[in-house]
Amino acid sequence: MRRGTALEITTEEQTRIKVLYTSGKTISEISREIDRSHKFIRKWLFTDILKIKRKKYNNLSVDIEQEILELYKNKHIFLFEIAKKYNISIAILRRFLSLNNLSRSVYRKYSINEEYFDDMNSSNKAYVLGLLYADGCLHKNQNLVRLALQASDLTLLEIISKEMGNTRPLFYGKPNVIKDTNYTSSGYYSLDIQSLKLRKSLELLGLHPNKSIDLEFPINLCDSLIFHFIRGYFDGDGNISNPQKSRQCVASLLGTFNFLSVIKKLLEKEEVICTLSYIKKTKCTYSLTLTGKENIKKFGELLYENADLYLDRKQEKFNKWKNPPYDTRKNKSKVNS
Repeated sequence: MRRGTALEITTEEQTRIKVLYTSGKTISEISREIDRSHKFIRKWLFTDILKIKRKKYNNLSVDIEQEILELYKNKHIFLFEIAKKYNISIAILRRFLSLNNLSRSVYRKYSINEEYFDDMNSSNKAYVLGLLYADGCLHKNQNLVRLALQASDLTLLEIISKEMGNTRPLFYGKPNVIKDTNYTSSGYYSLDIQSLKLRKSLELLGLHPNKSIDLEFPINLCDSLIFHFIRGYFDGDGNISNPQKSRQCVASLLGTFNFLSVIKKLLEKEEVICTLSYIKKTKCTYSLTLTGKENIKKFGELLYENADLYLDRKQEKFNKWKNPPYDTRKNKSKVNS
């Protein structure tokens, strides 16, 4: 148990705190090393009697600074390994990297390709971005990027995790009862990535916290990737009726007015008819709806042309509407094979 917060402190402790603090250790790190509370150390450091100034970083030689930049930026060596090699604290390294405009990533136990979205040059990247637009979220304070899918879609999330070079295990969220309702949410899996660089890359592509309120369609996608992006978004926030349960062929996407308006124009350019309407029960949410077998067929062809990544269950519904097991007209029995 750590000792209390009274400002009685030995000369030995004073010396040790000074050395640790001026060398770049954080108050939390000092607290653990000398077995004193965080509050105690902070009070002592910032009394009027003692005014200690911390160095921005150790007096490293130019050669060592260049070696550190090479190890971190080009060879992707973990911070704790660099700190051990040069006998300096991780806190000093973080400040040094910040001064050189590099992401101050904490020690990364699991790897991730932080440059994945730097160059939007593949259909898979466009698809993953679309899925993040729908089912992803950014936590700015934690530099956290999260993509969550229902448990039955685990296979797709595993493929995306591998695609992004992630080695961190996927998180499983158990089903739980929603407060003040009788509804039980389904279990889910999430891909959680803590990376300042990746978060900033996604922000440059238009993704941001609270995206459900004012999401805009990305403006820097090349034409060949647009429908791969829409397919990703549809797999997250889209729906298509099941021909085995409904005789009405309907597909829809949910989103903001500005976002769906762009998709509407893109579809109409391809002679796909759709309507945009406001959903009264929700805030800032609109629905883009497509009806009719031939209309849905055109939409599916646009979505799945040269596609590598997609949700199997939604793609299967599109395929079933191409050749339904029965005549979709009312009061018709199954067609004999």
